[in-house]
Amino acid sequence: MRDIIIDLRPEIDPDHVEHLRSVLAHLNEEDALTVTLESADAHQADAVFRLLEEDGWDYQPKGGDGGVYYILVTGKHGSKSDK
Repeated sequence: MRDIIIDLRPEIDPDHVEHLRSVLAHLNEEDALTVTLESADAHQADAVFRLLEEDGWDYQPKGGDGGVYYILVTGKHGSKSDK
């Protein structure tokens, strides 16, 4: 299991989304992925959510301290970890 952190600060742009797409393509369901955004840009997270949903990943958005917002990617829909 790997702990992977992707930092999309200071703002989300198309290159960030493509980088996330590349990381997801190599992610194992046992890996832990945390996507970090600035809280002020949380409204821009729609592209990230859309990508995660299209690829079938489960995720949990979480607020954080110091103006940081996290998206915790927890596995794929219907994976062994869901059972």
